[in-house]
Amino acid sequence: MNFFQILALSLIWTLANLRKALFWIWLWQLKEHHLGRFLAHFQTFKGKRLWLNIQNLIKVLILLTLFFNSQLFVSLSLIWFSLEFLISLKKAQEKRIFLPKITLRTSLEIAISCLLLLSLPFLTFFLSKSLVFTLGVLILADLLAPLFYSIPVLGVEPLASKWRKRLMLKARLKRENFENLKVIGVTGSYGKTSTKELIAFLLSHKFKVLKTKEHENSEVGISKRILEELSPDVEIFVCEMGAYNQGGIEMLCQIALPQFGVLTGINQQHLATFGSQENIIKTKFELVHFVLERGGKAFCNLDNKFIREYLEKNELKDKVFLYSKEDLKADIFTTKIKVFKDKINFEAQTKDEKAEFEVKVVGKHYLENILGALLVAKELGLSLKESSQIFKNFESQLFNTLEKGILGADLIDSSYSANPFGVLADLEHLKLWKGNKIVVMPCLIELGPKAKEVHLKIAEKIAQVCNLAIITSLDFFKMMQKKALEKGMAKDKFVFLENPQKIADLIEKNITKDSVILLEGRVPKELKKLLLI
Repeated sequence: MNFFQILALSLIWTLANLRKALFWIWLWQLKEHHLGRFLAHFQTFKGKRLWLNIQNLIKVLILLTLFFNSQLFVSLSLIWFSLEFLISLKKAQEKRIFLPKITLRTSLEIAISCLLLLSLPFLTFFLSKSLVFTLGVLILADLLAPLFYSIPVLGVEPLASKWRKRLMLKARLKRENFENLKVIGVTGSYGKTSTKELIAFLLSHKFKVLKTKEHENSEVGISKRILEELSPDVEIFVCEMGAYNQGGIEMLCQIALPQFGVLTGINQQHLATFGSQENIIKTKFELVHFVLERGGKAFCNLDNKFIREYLEKNELKDKVFLYSKEDLKADIFTTKIKVFKDKINFEAQTKDEKAEFEVKVVGKHYLENILGALLVAKELGLSLKESSQIFKNFESQLFNTLEKGILGADLIDSSYSANPFGVLADLEHLKLWKGNKIVVMPCLIELGPKAKEVHLKIAEKIAQVCNLAIITSLDFFKMMQKKALEKGMAKDKFVFLENPQKIADLIEKNITKDSVILLEGRVPKELKKLLLI
């Protein structure tokens, strides 16, 4: 085999597999380059299909021919690479390729991937002088795709880690120069984003407020916001904080140096990466301990059982501000709650004042986040009556939205994120509609050993509330369907579908007068377009 033949093989193999390299870089980026989240993906049905699929079976069969007929192995390998090359061209033409968001890191990963793909055939052949051995290595590399295509990502990690530490240090040093800046940290398993938005909305009517953007709650996102947008005229920085391991919130606190901390709620979200419920609780409370140890103020959701139990166990109840929907011992609580399809009305009360509110949010569960925001705002000089007036103009696209869908049905878009608490709360809200109640959702991820328990609860709630459930992922579908059937739901009303058009067609057949459609979690993006008028 001469130089030009090996060059042709190298180019064909590279072009056939570049699509795969881009997919793995995209997946690592989706999981925020977190090894635990990346590995947890392989516990899902889609993750398992990355290993157990017909393409890999064919590759194994081709490899087996190597032991019986090397010439047949060579022929089959070349045919297979040619087919994959044509498939990649077709998918590129149809724009069916997963592309990572282009950053300095992903650009470097793509460049290394291209170099790795191009050089592997050359190096293998010129070291072995054997076409058979070379093709065997290429087939094996493709079979071990999660490992092989992760080499560029893991290779870049030391540089990325060094860059992150430098970024965090620069942000911390800049933050320290703003002595009069008030920083409000917001964390929890759920409700972080909505509480952050509510606090920023209220306080922006009295102060110059900077807030972290959506999906920007990591050390990189927070550091960038400080470095790029924190200016001398900013009086308050509202900072959402997320983590996947113990010590994660403490690390973010060391960057932003919050004097105020809000703990919205704790559940099983990301249990797969934390390892235990206890680890989740300790991590979320890192914010509370950080602000209290420095003479700051912490605000906790008393309605959450994990928070309540931790506060009682550690004798912290008297050291933090508490908010609750009904507990009269809390620093703020509610009475006269009325829940409507597109808003909630209530009276909020503290020790020294009370006021009536009307807030345009879809779901009673947002009341917890509203109360947390009201309590923080009050401590920073905003009375309940002032907040009541401000809320009359409140609207946010980051919350559940209520829109008009096909055939006059109401459409609730709760696709921003999904967690056990939010799913159950959204399903409960559907009871306000008299017509058919339809839910479309995937199975939840990263719940670890609590996944089955959570999905059974969701299935039971669906059976109680809904007339049609469409599950878009297979992970726990059969188990959920069995539970729903036990609770009286018909088998053809609890189904698995992935195709957006087929989902829309089935929904259209089940729409009655005063129907509602709930899109929960990461459903196909095209689906909402098909369901809107």
